[in-house]
Amino acid sequence: MKLNQLICAFICLISISCSGQVKTDSPKTETVQKTGHPKLIRTQGTDEYANVHCSLEDKNGNKWFGTTGEGLYKYDGKEFTNFLDKEGISGNNVWCAYEDKAGKLWFGTDYGICTYDPNSKTFRTFWVHEPLVYSGDRPKNAVRSIFQDKKGMFWFGTDMGVFTTKESPNETTDFTPFFKDHTMIINQKNLHLRAVSAILEDRSGRMWFASWNNEGACSFDGKMLANFDPNGDNMVYSLLEDKEGNLWFGTREHGVCRYDGIGPQKSYTNFADIPTFSSSCVYSIVEDKTGTIWFGTEFGSGSSYGKQGGVWRYNPAENAFTNFTAAGDGLTNNSVFTVLKDHSDEFWFGTRNMGLCKFDPTAKREKFIVFSE
Repeated sequence: MKLNQLICAFICLISISCSGQVKTDSPKTETVQKTGHPKLIRTQGTDEYANVHCSLEDKNGNKWFGTTGEGLYKYDGKEFTNFLDKEGISGNNVWCAYEDKAGKLWFGTDYGICTYDPNSKTFRTFWVHEPLVYSGDRPKNAVRSIFQDKKGMFWFGTDMGVFTTKESPNETTDFTPFFKDHTMIINQKNLHLRAVSAILEDRSGRMWFASWNNEGACSFDGKMLANFDPNGDNMVYSLLEDKEGNLWFGTREHGVCRYDGIGPQKSYTNFADIPTFSSSCVYSIVEDKTGTIWFGTEFGSGSSYGKQGGVWRYNPAENAFTNFTAAGDGLTNNSVFTVLKDHSDEFWFGTRNMGLCKFDPTAKREKFIVFSE
């Protein structure tokens, strides 16, 4: 009898240790602090130049943070869960995060895209390639941006160009190169749309692309592909259409440019007289419910020890800028890559050196609460 009991116990132990599926939302990678609020903890030993690169709050209130080298983190308000390639995501460098109209989550990595189904709690990987390039045994084409337009079309900005698909992907999905899907396009400047870091559709239905490959801000009206260089900068990283219909372009070395393309008088505002801000790289632009615009920036060469950059806040009613930095306000780092406004109107900032902090603009004393090591 004792021998039979030992055999049964051994079989149960093996079953428990082998039952986890690497592509499910497994709790084994959760990192929880014993005291205070939980914090995002490194697991891959990245250096000071790794960053919290992108962010998203889903319809269920979970916050998602994509990193360069440390995979993907989910924060449910109580604890962080870390997902790596062994848990089913397509790569540990996560460049973008997006939630589609059906509630499915999308993440762009060095090796295409992965989707997350909140119902089944599973990841699925899809490779977006043309032409095909391999890194080891995997096709490599970094996906920098994901967007679903008003008609339901999905757009993907990749290192090798823009791709589209008319449906949520499955095993037979064909990701079509933009220029193949629009064969009659007028492209007088021979634009390639490579390394597109942001995509949006404005209220008139025109598509906009931020090019990190020296093509500036590109627009497509259904017939013609055109571009311009905001503030004379041909590297654009971030895009926003505000409540008034103005378009904002975040550039590599010349701050932001605001374009009023809706009113009768087409006009540009360069904000060129703001010290340091007008010379910064603007990685992220977000508008809050009051119409205030928030910018995540980096100044200079990108050193993690830079004393300038940080978070900038613009009050359009007063035409005034406020700057928040690490030294003066407790920001985790002055290189800010992503800005997330959550459903509670609080802000989350992802920075270099795997920094993450939260900010409540309604608090009597404005301060940053650190959620990273």
